[in-house]
Amino acid sequence: MTIHVGVYEAKTQLPRLLSTVEETLEEVLITRHGKPVARIVPVTAAGGRLDDDSDPNALRRQRLRAAKARVHDGLVGKPPTTDEIVAMVREDRQRGHS
Repeated sequence: MTIHVGVYEAKTQLPRLLSTVEETLEEVLITRHGKPVARIVPVTAAGGRLDDDSDPNALRRQRLRAAKARVHDGLVGKPPTTDEIVAMVREDRQRGHS
């Protein structure tokens, strides 16, 4: 799932957005007037590695913590669709975290 934010919000909330990317491994798409201009991606998507590669449940715990934080911070506008949930599960399985 990609998080969409405007340039102003990205500028004012950059530390929070970076924490979200780091914890959830989701990407942030920065838009200007509704058009994409930049993308913040987790290091793992750019060819890096997770710190907790030895723990198969680390990614799942990271995503759960981040989801709880987003709900707490009021960042969740609508729940994910069934297709989005299925895509997340498939992504976890492809990474070997079944």
